[in-house]
Amino acid sequence: MYLIIKFIKPEFQAFIILFVERLYFKEKFMGFFSWKTSDDKKSIACVHSSKECKITYLLQPNKQPIQECSYQGDGVFGGVDAYEWIVEHNLSKKALEKWKDKFSKETRSLGITLESTQPQYYTDKMGNIMVEDEESFYLVNVFLNEKSTKLFPNNNVDFGLVINIDGINSSINEHIESNRLIGHNFNKFVKQPLKFSFNENAIYSELEPAVRCEHQGFFYL
Repeated sequence: MYLIIKFIKPEFQAFIILFVERLYFKEKFMGFFSWKTSDDKKSIACVHSSKECKITYLLQPNKQPIQECSYQGDGVFGGVDAYEWIVEHNLSKKALEKWKDKFSKETRSLGITLESTQPQYYTDKMGNIMVEDEESFYLVNVFLNEKSTKLFPNNNVDFGLVINIDGINSSINEHIESNRLIGHNFNKFVKQPLKFSFNENAIYSELEPAVRCEHQGFFYL
């Protein structure tokens, strides 16, 4: 590739090299994700990005913060998985043990669903609930105690699937767009959300929950 670049005007070479490299890294590092600090709303850059990777602290209520010196973009801070942290701080030990016994899946996947701001379950006007995966299915039961409510668990649900809501046969997407199905996330049930800071003296109780970084801690161009 770089041999071909030699035949391009010098003023365009650097731009083209950077563009091609970014395409390569985007394919390689699509799994990167990050948050913004809770106090100054700054992106937490990973060590592989073009920005400075600062020492970051995963804050904790009434505990010392967890320090991370070289964030890898994988959600792990000081050896602690942030998604496991949010589950362990918001679900009871009994609920966690039941999750592991019943579904044999990592706690991390449950944390991703719990922390997401996107709709994770849908309700119709009759109170019926539709979920997309086992994580949402389980959290609905934990937080809403809806064991007797009709649930529609369906892994990898096809939102183009035609179902009947309020006597109307239409796709799930159309039901959502027409508000026959209302989307919800689990954020309101999270009493101890994730909070980050570059300041080791930041106080957990005084800050707002961290929000996801739209650059994923890497894609700053």
